[in-house]
Amino acid sequence: MEDGTRSIAVDPEPTQSVFTPAQEILFNEHASHYQLHGPSWQQARRVCQTTGDDNRFYALVCYMTWLHQNPATPHPQPSAQFPLPPASLSAASAWSPTPKLREHTRFTAQMIIIRPDLEAYTATKDSEDRVLQNSFQNLVIKHFTEQSDAFRHANLPPGFPSTSSPEPSNKLFNFIREIIKHNRDSFRKQLLKNILPEDGDHPKKPIPTLDELIVHLLTTASSPGHLPVPSEILSKVDESQRMRFAYLRLEAIRFYAGPSPKNKRISQWSIIDGQLEHLRRQDPIYQQAFFAIIIQRDKELFGSGQAYFRELEGAVDWDMPSDQEIQVRAKLMHQSF
Repeated sequence: MEDGTRSIAVDPEPTQSVFTPAQEILFNEHASHYQLHGPSWQQARRVCQTTGDDNRFYALVCYMTWLHQNPATPHPQPSAQFPLPPASLSAASAWSPTPKLREHTRFTAQMIIIRPDLEAYTATKDSEDRVLQNSFQNLVIKHFTEQSDAFRHANLPPGFPSTSSPEPSNKLFNFIREIIKHNRDSFRKQLLKNILPEDGDHPKKPIPTLDELIVHLLTTASSPGHLPVPSEILSKVDESQRMRFAYLRLEAIRFYAGPSPKNKRISQWSIIDGQLEHLRRQDPIYQQAFFAIIIQRDKELFGSGQAYFRELEGAVDWDMPSDQEIQVRAKLMHQSF
């Protein structure tokens, strides 16, 4: 029989991973809904970082933590607000964006909203609750999480990104949402150039061709002080951008001039998000056929550079291509390969 002490094998602590920007957003949404704060918020965050990255898992962890935190409190309703602990009412609470940061964020949002790979303009998750890494909001947030420490200290809420309180992130996210909402509104007006009324009357100028529209959109998104010439802009535009801009304009016109949607609360951007999600689920040949029809319609309607909206408004069916149209075009394209 040995006199020495017995050694006990102990499993090593699991390595704690770091949230991606999208995971950070997703966790904060659930933690905010379940009103987690202080140690409970930290515990739920630590478990989610270490154990899983699924939306339902985050929701379950936050719910179970909430039950432990509030054993006698009714289940929080969706409209419940996030009660901030006294410790969070710190320098982050008093933070407000500087004019320089507002301009930086506005320009960043302008550069992102023109990306042809943008998955959504308002949504951050798809219809199956999966995070959209390339959504407008998530890409703007990602831009800030990737900045240097010096940039963060000089411009962002103190403590961002915090591992002990949601306050710094919430302050920044609210600011970002304000900027991107304004950016979407401005982008819509740019898409509808010479279509929206001017001084209560139809515009006096013709609707831009697709090339003219692209020059207008990308000039607006150019760096302050740098105004590229049209040929320089168009030389850098690929077919995916042309297809996206043509689609966005037709969808914007359809929402503006077509029949009102049955759901009065739905926005132009929600319709676009739904269409883009539908297309992502289709075969590449289906996607190519859809955009081929869009480019053809754009050319037929606006290619002359002499089309006036007052002449087109009541004479054109602004509906998107039907599934049957797309299938026929896809079949023709497949046969030509």
